[in-house]
Amino acid sequence: MTEWQRMQKAAEQFQKNGFQAICFASGAEAAAWLAEQVQPGESVAFGGSVTLAQISLHEQLQARGAKFIEAAPDMDAAARRQVLLESERADAYFCSANALIEKGWVFNVDGIGNRVVGTIFGPGRCYIVAGANKLVPDADAAEERLHSCAAQNCRRLQKKTPCAVSGECTDCESPDRSCRVYVTMKRPGRQMPTTIVLIDETLGV
Repeated sequence: MTEWQRMQKAAEQFQKNGFQAICFASGAEAAAWLAEQVQPGESVAFGGSVTLAQISLHEQLQARGAKFIEAAPDMDAAARRQVLLESERADAYFCSANALIEKGWVFNVDGIGNRVVGTIFGPGRCYIVAGANKLVPDADAAEERLHSCAAQNCRRLQKKTPCAVSGECTDCESPDRSCRVYVTMKRPGRQMPTTIVLIDETLGV
């Protein structure tokens, strides 16, 4: 089975579970389609995502005339928290996933919880975007993928965790630990139209 066929089969499973699902051959095609789903002036928010940066979605939405809800670099903690709360009421919320399970489940792990909240309740609609490399056969493989990628994410975010130093997950008790809130979505929330966007490229961490 080719990677494309595997993605198509997974998309069918997501659709059976009540998600919308669509596959693209490239990130550029996916970004163009995603931008078209947003009307000029609609509010959008991002859950932290390397994948979305790699496909240049921010630039596409900016050109579309979307209104961004995002924190400025110089914001203090209180202002940043307010932006996170406002982002949960965006017209459209975009993020990636730590893993997509082939039976049509979404596996996500978060440090604060804002990213997983945005996929469950609040925004008008949600788009979960992932490369084919994040597609895994089962829940155990999703956990294994998380452990293998945790160090990269913590280094990228400059977290003071053991894995950022050693490169290996030790299920630590560090105050700076990012792996705190684990959410497996087997179905989208009743009031949250959710689209899974699969891309036939290696993207994200």
